[in-house]
Amino acid sequence: MKNFQCLFLRQVTQDDIVFISHRIRRADRAELEASFPGQSVQGLLEQFVRQSQDCFTFVPRQQPAAVGGITSQGCIWLLTTKEVEKYPKTFFRTAQLYLANQLNRHHLLFNWVDQNYTGAVQLIVHLGGIFSGKYQNFSKRKFLFFTFRRNHSMGGIIQTGRQFTSTAVEALNQRKHTQRYFTQQARQTQAQREQARVDYQQQTGYLFRSLAEKNRTLYEQARTQAAALQNRLAHNGLDTSSATVALILEKNKLLADQAQSQLAAQTSAAIEEAEAKQSQTESSLREKQAQQHHQANRKSTVWKMTKKLFSWFK
Repeated sequence: MKNFQCLFLRQVTQDDIVFISHRIRRADRAELEASFPGQSVQGLLEQFVRQSQDCFTFVPRQQPAAVGGITSQGCIWLLTTKEVEKYPKTFFRTAQLYLANQLNRHHLLFNWVDQNYTGAVQLIVHLGGIFSGKYQNFSKRKFLFFTFRRNHSMGGIIQTGRQFTSTAVEALNQRKHTQRYFTQQARQTQAQREQARVDYQQQTGYLFRSLAEKNRTLYEQARTQAAALQNRLAHNGLDTSSATVALILEKNKLLADQAQSQLAAQTSAAIEEAEAKQSQTESSLREKQAQQHHQANRKSTVWKMTKKLFSWFK
């Protein structure tokens, strides 16, 4: 058993599985639902434990905060509760040392992670994970493929001052790769925003043109009907000076006006719906792009990154 301040590792128990499954973080749950739709968290945890050659429970004080493991093929996995947020440095250090220990046994480790789970992506990058460029789509979510190698793991080489320099070089290479990835993602999101604006303008333009065309049609129909009605009444010896004729013509005009008002209301409702949808889409894409820019523009110098990580081991 390894102790680090108030956090230590131990073997996973059935009680841990039940406890974690009821308190799993929302992002972890969303990732599981996308990759294993229709399956319960507890059932998946039990399955992961059976398939793993080594399992562990992170325990701060008395209650488990996370469970994880590694399969014989080298696939690592981790599921967490909000408890880990209370001990970020200790949690990271424990995960880093555990990973370094496993890299002494395995030359290569790997993991798939939902790109929408930015917290998990950041953790993997800080732990030395390298995005290979490969991904798979599950339930309309993109899962990125990260690898950890014995000679590239940040946790495995932070040992001496000389090795720390090697870590800095590797951190820079990883940061550049991650920066390029998130910059590309931000550009794609910008293109989606621009296309959404074009689609909105085209849709509203079509609605206005359609309204004008339909109004012209209604006007012509009303004019034709009024003329035909007058002809029929005149044939019967009635003209516009007759109160009956005036009443009939007024009613006919009222019906035409009602049809135009109803058409205008329908068009207005359609435009409002399109505007609300565009506003929601724009807000969502703007927030997504801001997160991608944040990832791409995070402090990326070797000194700032490695100094921060190194301070966690003091």
